[in-house]
Amino acid sequence: MDDGRWTAMRSAASRPTRRLLPGPAVCDRATHRPPHLVHPLSQPQSLSSVLAALVERAGFRDRLDAERAVEAWGALAGPAIAGVTEQVWMREGVLHVKVRSSAWRHQLTFQRDAWRDRINRHLGREVVREVAFR
Repeated sequence: MDDGRWTAMRSAASRPTRRLLPGPAVCDRATHRPPHLVHPLSQPQSLSSVLAALVERAGFRDRLDAERAVEAWGALAGPAIAGVTEQVWMREGVLHVKVRSSAWRHQLTFQRDAWRDRINRHLGREVVREVAFR
């Protein structure tokens, strides 16, 4: 007589019991449970979407974006500019780049808007508000 309307329940004595639910005999194909027992997040999802939701919910997105921006500087700057860069860090939307030479710092300061746009384009969204050379 199992027509899809049965559900498992626990009684006060903690032993499983079954009871018939009202309504049509319809179940979710993926979980074989009645629709009212299927949680929306129990449907199959890609790992990347689950991790993205977890990162967003836990509040780690800004930290991860800051780390990605620092790594992007090294990847996009190339060997010549990376060679004169001493330190790179991100704070409150500003990518700080410490440069060894004042001549390089002066040259890079003129290009800071282009660097910001290039890094944000590489990251796929606006992470860096400003680039400051020190």
